[in-house]
Amino acid sequence: MTNTSSSPTLRCIGSIYSRQTEETFLEFEYAALGGGIKVVNVPRELMRSPHKIADFLLKKDADVEGDPVKAVKAALAARDARHRESTGKTGWEGNAFIYPGETFGELAGKVIYDWQDQIDPALGLTAGTLEDWKAGIKSPCRHSDFLILAASLAPASSLLELAREDEGVIFHLHGTQPKAARHNDRTKSSSGKTTAARVSTSMIGRCRKTDLVSFAITERAVEDFCFAHNHLSVALDEEGRSLGAQGGGSKVKLALLPYLIPSGRGTLRSKAATGNPALQNLTWAALAISTGENPIDDATSPRPEGAQVRAIGISVPSGRKGGIFNRVKGSEKQRMKKSADLVAGLEQAIAENYGVAMPAFLNAIVPKKSEVSEAVKKLISDFLTKVGVGESTPWERRFAGKFGIVYAAAHLMAEYQIGPWSEKRATLALKRLYRRARSATVSPAEATDAFVRRIGKLVSAGKRFPSIGKGEHSNAKGTWGMVRKIGASKRAVLIRHSRMKHLVKPAAASTLVLAELDTRGILVKATDGKLTRQFMANGKRCRYVTLNYDALEIPAPKKQRGK
Repeated sequence: MTNTSSSPTLRCIGSIYSRQTEETFLEFEYAALGGGIKVVNVPRELMRSPHKIADFLLKKDADVEGDPVKAVKAALAARDARHRESTGKTGWEGNAFIYPGETFGELAGKVIYDWQDQIDPALGLTAGTLEDWKAGIKSPCRHSDFLILAASLAPASSLLELAREDEGVIFHLHGTQPKAARHNDRTKSSSGKTTAARVSTSMIGRCRKTDLVSFAITERAVEDFCFAHNHLSVALDEEGRSLGAQGGGSKVKLALLPYLIPSGRGTLRSKAATGNPALQNLTWAALAISTGENPIDDATSPRPEGAQVRAIGISVPSGRKGGIFNRVKGSEKQRMKKSADLVAGLEQAIAENYGVAMPAFLNAIVPKKSEVSEAVKKLISDFLTKVGVGESTPWERRFAGKFGIVYAAAHLMAEYQIGPWSEKRATLALKRLYRRARSATVSPAEATDAFVRRIGKLVSAGKRFPSIGKGEHSNAKGTWGMVRKIGASKRAVLIRHSRMKHLVKPAAASTLVLAELDTRGILVKATDGKLTRQFMANGKRCRYVTLNYDALEIPAPKKQRGK
């Protein structure tokens, strides 16, 4: 006989206060008609009308035994006293981190992430294990600098708070411009940019291609999406789908994104407008990855410096050259075959294992937030030193710092055995990507002009580049090269190749500067056409950048200027 007075499959398990809507709800747990257990929030004011609660639950697929109204009354009478708060914003709050499905730290069990109206239904979903995720991406990451950056973005976003940084960044992975019309590498084969975005998303949830948000998105939706991903990574795929790029429709315009996502603040609305809970003023802090065929920097019309540091373009080699697997060696055919094999294994791994790495990272850092905060600041400082911008301009430090926080995250992932790479591997990957990105934002002509002026002053001073006779050697400490004759009578300035990156600002542009010096006729190339030459110095054969002394217009030494 059916029990008509109460239902063991319907319980009121507590109450919950929504910070977004400033409303209180009752949490009902029930058995669903299709099987399984579901939980739904019911407005608390409906306590006065149990029949309305019953109607609401029946619409939500509740399998209630007997009289639904009596079942609701019984559940209300026996309701749990537990009371929690909910928020649609992830991230740090004091010494706690709010994450979908679990809150870490002192607010565990007190504040939860609200799943009810989530803009990203894949966020927080989990499958598989951390060990299988690591095993699946280990070999791909060994062959790809890009994947280490992508996998480190969500942890890096969580470190923004610890580094006392509010501004995020968009790392835009784009195709490589073909060097010749006959060899359009960009369209010959896929380079794996979307796969990198999926790996980034696999840190925090399900990462099917259809789970990625495209650029066909409204400005308000961008705000909601970033708010829900506060202190987590944001991924935008296929820049070409931005209808706003053509100036039509309601989709977000590309030119706006560098100021919207990294700024961490949406449109400021009036008090009247924010009376609507769906139109609240939103803030966030997050790092983003975006993909597209086209670079965001054009040498003929460079973006403002503020935009360059908020949205950083990183060119991805063509599929012919391995694409995102930039560390694969061999012939073109071998690289393409190896890359295809790596992609196949990687995509299977992240399809079966996702959403398991970020909770493990948070579980490691939240209990020791202060300690990790100091480590993060040191790691960022170390990175700035490693790439040669320790004492550089504020803009240079700001640009390199975007890579610095990813470097810190990659190091911590290695330390906590969450990322399947070593700290040394992370260092090399992030340094290479920084230089790749920085070289795209510098004017070779301006960098060369500054370099030539600096060399002229140093040669004039004599200390760093003393004049050496043929067959003579210099044992003086602190020298960076020498001035000597090469051939019959041509005088040249020889700069140790290892010192070149320290003399070029930014150091990442040193290769571009060498090419520009060659174009101007200042560089003296080797007989085999190489841009550097070998000379004997102090009994050792060293490689030097050799410059035509007469082409440098070296100023006279100070002691001669008054004569």
